[in-house]
Amino acid sequence: PAGVTAPYVDAGIVVSVRDDRFQPVPGASVDVFWATAGRAGRAVAGDGACRLDEVTKADESSRLCEIDGTDPVTGSDGDTRVKVAGLQRVPAGGAAVWAWTGQNGETLKAGTAAFRLDLAGDQVRSATRALVTTSFDARKVRFGDRVVYSIQLQDPVGRVDRGVDGIEPARWQLSVQPLAPGWDAVEQALVSDSRGRVDFPVTLFDPDPANPNELTVSYTLIPTGNAPPPHTTVDADGRPAASGTLIFSDAAPSIGPGDATVTIDTSSYLPLLDGEASNRVTVTVLDQYGSPFPVARIRLASSLSGVTLDSTAEFVVDGLGSHRFSYRYRGGAAEETLTAHYGASSASGGTKTATVYWTTDAGPSGSSRAVQTGDVERNHIVVDDGTPALLVYDGNDRFDLYGRPATFAAFEAELARVIERDDSRVLTWSNYQAGNDRPITDYNLS
Repeated sequence: PAGVTAPYVDAGIVVSVRDDRFQPVPGASVDVFWATAGRAGRAVAGDGACRLDEVTKADESSRLCEIDGTDPVTGSDGDTRVKVAGLQRVPAGGAAVWAWTGQNGETLKAGTAAFRLDLAGDQVRSATRALVTTSFDARKVRFGDRVVYSIQLQDPVGRVDRGVDGIEPARWQLSVQPLAPGWDAVEQALVSDSRGRVDFPVTLFDPDPANPNELTVSYTLIPTGNAPPPHTTVDADGRPAASGTLIFSDAAPSIGPGDATVTIDTSSYLPLLDGEASNRVTVTVLDQYGSPFPVARIRLASSLSGVTLDSTAEFVVDGLGSHRFSYRYRGGAAEETLTAHYGASSASGGTKTATVYWTTDAGPSGSSRAVQTGDVERNHIVVDDGTPALLVYDGNDRFDLYGRPATFAAFEAELARVIERDDSRVLTWSNYQAGNDRPITDYNLS
């Protein structure tokens, strides 16, 4: 048809521009933006202008809702393909995409013939990565035990049921190889099920039960059909997981150096109320096989002088390998380092540390302060430049990601990634009032 049209094909928009005689218009600059279905009604104002805080830029151009020299341009067939950022999978509830063309420097306004395409949720289920997970988190495995790994196909939004073509299952060739002379690799074909998932075990029996032994076993996943490539096969922390190793052993339980698994379960941040707050910390010491070490002794020390914690007392762990500490802090905003000391006969065998941010409310504005932690479920961000501060955001605020306008959903998704991966990012804000959600605060995560 004449004008601008834009069908949705394979997780992208094919923008087509035709003249009044239905002939292709080559060299036409097009601008594409989108919004979730819940925000689509507010995306374009009554005067035809685009509301920058309600929409997300879809193409790779420099300016949102404006024709500029970096916008995609139609080819000789009058078409150009735009792989819409953030719409590799349509979010639940659906989305709306706008495409329009104009002269360089023009912005969307009343009378502009913008084509709107409404998309139902979950139209595309193309896998872009494979997430490899396991419940095993110890240092070593006993001979004869099985470690089960799970592969889950995902796209940028979450779990998907099919491989990279969105139609067929994904397939891999699994190779399990003990890294010692005389051992052959064991090969197995893996196929994702109707949930986009497949499990595989890694095990090894003791080759010489009469003598102490330790062997390293590797696994390798090779895509053989419709599976994401190896560089997008990752674990929950985003680290490469197309291959991995396990150490099988028959050594006696130990919490010596290189054997113990020590965790410190603590709040990552705590808001101070009238200069004080309480914290609870559980320290757990497990042996190299992930089992409680019954006679382990631990103590906990704090880097802050205002903490009422007896850092000289040693405690024996319970049947789960844990001991719980409770303490109260009185003072100003501060970054605290908790150090757990542990050992078999005394708490002098090794150490493990964790950080706690004791926060006060952020001021009305702040510039380039490091994001340390937070909680997207509670809409909390903790920043620190020597004085930890807490900000509480909401959907009424305005958001920028790396200098470009972003929706609430896009900002929150990126914030969650930054917190989870402990990424080095900074936050700038203005017009913030602690405890008052009426002002519109501007946030820029960069």
